[in-house]
Amino acid sequence: MFKPTDELLQYIEQGQDILVMSHIAPDGDAVGSLLGMGALLKWLDKNYVLALQDPVPEQFRYLPGHEQVTSNPIGDFDLVIGLDASDPERFGRLFQLYEEEFPSIPLVVIDHHITNTYFGTVNWVEPNAVATAELIFDLSEVLGAPKTEELALPLLNGLVTDTLCFRTPNVVPRTLEIAASLMNAGASLSLVTENALNMKPFSMVKLWAETLPTATMVGKIIYAEIPYHVVEKYGGKDNYNSGGLVNFLAAVKEAAVAVVFTERGPQVVDASIRSRPGVDVSKAAFELGGGGHPQAAGCTIRAPLPEVKEKVIGTLLRHLKEQGIE
Repeated sequence: MFKPTDELLQYIEQGQDILVMSHIAPDGDAVGSLLGMGALLKWLDKNYVLALQDPVPEQFRYLPGHEQVTSNPIGDFDLVIGLDASDPERFGRLFQLYEEEFPSIPLVVIDHHITNTYFGTVNWVEPNAVATAELIFDLSEVLGAPKTEELALPLLNGLVTDTLCFRTPNVVPRTLEIAASLMNAGASLSLVTENALNMKPFSMVKLWAETLPTATMVGKIIYAEIPYHVVEKYGGKDNYNSGGLVNFLAAVKEAAVAVVFTERGPQVVDASIRSRPGVDVSKAAFELGGGGHPQAAGCTIRAPLPEVKEKVIGTLLRHLKEQGIE
């Protein structure tokens, strides 16, 4: 069990009007830990606002409370909690809002990425946790919160998505014990896997169909690109999440690393990176201004797509060579 510091518990106890935020291009752990923290703060009888820069992706809108999430948080806050982000830029314009409007308010950072820069007033960072949702579960245990479905379902969503349904190398027996506890509280594993992992809108199928022909091998790296006009054509920002596609490419047996480049706007490119077990891409992502895990990382670079591709592929090739992979 991972235990929060007394200082972190004190900040949460003293805070009454709390802003909770997570990262851009939210994945299942970002949404799950955000909603789970909301359920926990509700039990603690706190006033809170849940915020994301980007919309909650369609596959996570089955989760109770997703409609509470705003991109324009308003309030007289006395505490900010940042979830599942390794550095300030991962919050997008929400961190700019924090710096401009609430610079004197304490920032509590709860995260599990090894590349975390410890930018908060208080930082609870556990790289051995499989998901930030695991830390919210442990926080609920320490606080003695009841395991309601409202708390359990989003946390199970976070665990399932960040472990690819318990298939990543960092899954340990306790991971499954936590999942069992959440299921005993009413969270349905089949509901989570069906919505968060299996179901995809037709627009995403069309996006994949247009993107897969761009797949290219460079050494042991396979990559594909999603230009902005394709993002807009098939649903805009609400449908550009590339996690499923990059995981699909990472299964190519000739590849050690997979990358999907997604143009989110004029000269703004996301690079989503995955690797096979034993291949570390987190250091390369950190060098590129991003972060993540050894096998799942990413970065956002403000530059034209061709320039970003060259920079990211070159950096990854160098890091692979340092690991004896060519």
